[in-house]
Amino acid sequence: MSAFFSEIIGSERARRRFFSWTIVLVWAFILAFPAYWLVLTTFKTGLAFTKEATYLPWVDFDPTLSAWETVFVGRSDRMMRPLLNSTVIATVSSAAALILATSAGYALARFRYNAGPITGNNISFWFLQQRMIPAAILAIPLLVGFRELRLLDNQLALIITYTVFGVPFAVWMLREFFRSLPVEVEEAAMIDGASRLGVIRHIVFPLSAPGIVAVFLLLFIGSWNEYYFALVLTFTRSVTVPLWLQGEIAQVLGIQWGNLAVIAVVMTLPPVLAGLVLERFIRRGLTFGAIKG
Repeated sequence: MSAFFSEIIGSERARRRFFSWTIVLVWAFILAFPAYWLVLTTFKTGLAFTKEATYLPWVDFDPTLSAWETVFVGRSDRMMRPLLNSTVIATVSSAAALILATSAGYALARFRYNAGPITGNNISFWFLQQRMIPAAILAIPLLVGFRELRLLDNQLALIITYTVFGVPFAVWMLREFFRSLPVEVEEAAMIDGASRLGVIRHIVFPLSAPGIVAVFLLLFIGSWNEYYFALVLTFTRSVTVPLWLQGEIAQVLGIQWGNLAVIAVVMTLPPVLAGLVLERFIRRGLTFGAIKG
């Protein structure tokens, strides 16, 4: 065994690879273990919680689906509405914010604005400043405004709110990403007769797809996990998953670790699935797209 390890780490290059992979594997274990523990908790019984820590199903404890049955079978009628609300609100608000921010971000990246002391950098920083406004300051004005519009406890109220709060973040991110695109490619296309809209459609969007998808995922995750505005603007019909987690678990299901773990898994699953589905867009590099184009 010692000879085997000596052969592996014999050369300088082999030692570097060995230590690099060791660090990667250790870090992967640190990141993956909480997710593993969370999923494992959903299959434990009350006895497995009271005894010493258990790590392996069918070895340390006998797994059970009782927590999943309690949540999905016993309370499925109450859970599906919050899941549907969160999915619709997060998807629509993220898409709307992305559409608005893509136009604004590209304009700030490619055009110069000089209206006295106001420049493109000032406008970009103004967008960033909107993220610094405390949400509590806007809670009452939003509550009163949506009440007058009769949109309280309505999905549209949260969609509008999340879109407005998502646009500044998306504009700032996309502006920096568009600025990193080679402007020479766009200029060459316009010299060949392409219009500005044609350049945006056939060159800018394909090259910037990884950045646009990454921003969409960040917006989606932020909307999916948002709690404060959902608490202020919804009551029963448009309750989202974070609110349901607070109310339903405490009042109906009780404080049971298995039930809490099931809800936590359900809450984290949609963003994870969205990331896996859109992974190929995120992984596609900017240089690779330019060469392929």
